[in-house]
Amino acid sequence: MTDQSIFSLKKAYGIAKASPNSSTLALDLLLSPQSAQYQNDLVNELLLAPHFREFPPSREFRRMFWKCVVEYLEAGGEEADERIYDAYLNLLSTRSSSFEIRPPSPSYNTHFWFSGPVDGTKASRMRLTTLLESRTMIEGGTTGLRTWRASLEFASWLVGHPDLVQGRRVLELGSGAGFLGLTMATLQMDRLDNFSGISLPTLVLSDINSDVLSRCRQNFLLPCNRMESHPSLDFRLLDWSDALDSEGNLDFNSAVNETLKDVDIIVGADLVYDASIVPSLVAVLALFFRVERAESSESDTKSLCAYIAITVRREQTVSVFLSTLLLYSLQYEEINMSMAPAAHKQFLGGVDDSANCTMKLIKITSAS
Repeated sequence: MTDQSIFSLKKAYGIAKASPNSSTLALDLLLSPQSAQYQNDLVNELLLAPHFREFPPSREFRRMFWKCVVEYLEAGGEEADERIYDAYLNLLSTRSSSFEIRPPSPSYNTHFWFSGPVDGTKASRMRLTTLLESRTMIEGGTTGLRTWRASLEFASWLVGHPDLVQGRRVLELGSGAGFLGLTMATLQMDRLDNFSGISLPTLVLSDINSDVLSRCRQNFLLPCNRMESHPSLDFRLLDWSDALDSEGNLDFNSAVNETLKDVDIIVGADLVYDASIVPSLVAVLALFFRVERAESSESDTKSLCAYIAITVRREQTVSVFLSTLLLYSLQYEEINMSMAPAAHKQFLGGVDDSANCTMKLIKITSAS
C-alpha cells in the first residue's frame, strides 16, 4: 500500500467509516499477488497499531470490518493472516448473548488530519484528534455528546485559516464533546514555537450541560491529544438563557465578565438548530459584545467578533437568527467556506442527518 492509501484507510477506520463497500478498504488487493503484504499492512496499521489498541473504534464496527476481510479472503480461496483471523474470532466470542435491547455504548473516534499545507509535503504535519463520543443522536437528553457536521466543516475551514485562532484568545459556545475545541487548540499549539513578543493563545470551552462539559474535559485529557502543552485551557458552564435577564442576574454578569476577559474571538458550531434557541443565543452574544465595548479602549487593535457555523436544516430558522442579530444591533456577513477538495476532506464522519443540508459560516460584529 502507498503511504496515501494507508493514511486514507486509517482516517476511515478511525471514525468507523471503512465499510465493505468503501473503496478505502481496497478489497481487490486481498486477492491479488500482494495479498500477504496487504494483510500485513492491515495488521500493523490497524489491528496492532498502538493508538487503535488503546483508543479503538466501536467493537461492533471492528467486528463488521474484520468479518468483511475474512469472508472476502475465504470466498476468494485466499488464506487469512492468522492474526486477523484470531482477532475476528475474539470479537465474535465477546459478542453479547443477551437479547436485551440497549443503546450502543460510547466509543472512540479518531480523526487523522494535516496542519499546514494539505499536500502531504514536509511543510505539512499529520495530527490526530481523538474523542470518546456517543453513538446515538441523543444520549442522556442531550445532543452534545457527539460531533455534528457543522463542527467538521468549520474545523476544515479553520485548518485552512489558522491565523483566526493562533495567538488569539478564543471562547467556544456549545463545545459539546470537544472536537472543534481540540482542533483549535492543536492549531494554537502549532504556533507556540514561533511566538516572539506575542501574547500566548487561550481557549475557553463552554456548555450548558455539566455532563457534556465533563466529557469535553475528559477528551482534552486523553494523552493522545497532547493538550498538556497548551498554555491556557478553561472549561465553564454557561446557560445562555440567563442573558435574557442579565440585568437582574448579577452572578451571570460576573461570570460573563470573567469569561470574556481578554477574549478576541467567539466561535460556535451547529448552535442554530431550532428557532426556540435563537433568542437566548443572540442575547448572550449581544451581552458579550456589550461587555467588550465597555471594557475596550481606543488603543485596542483587535475588536471582538464571532464566527457561527450553521447547518441549514430549515431556512426559516436561519432567517430568524439573522434578523434577531439585527434587532440586537449586531451586524453579520456570510463567509465563503469553499476550499480546495483536499482541504474539504480533512475531517470525515459526523451525524448523518445533515448530509444533504447546506452549510453557512456567519461572522458577527458589533454595529456600533
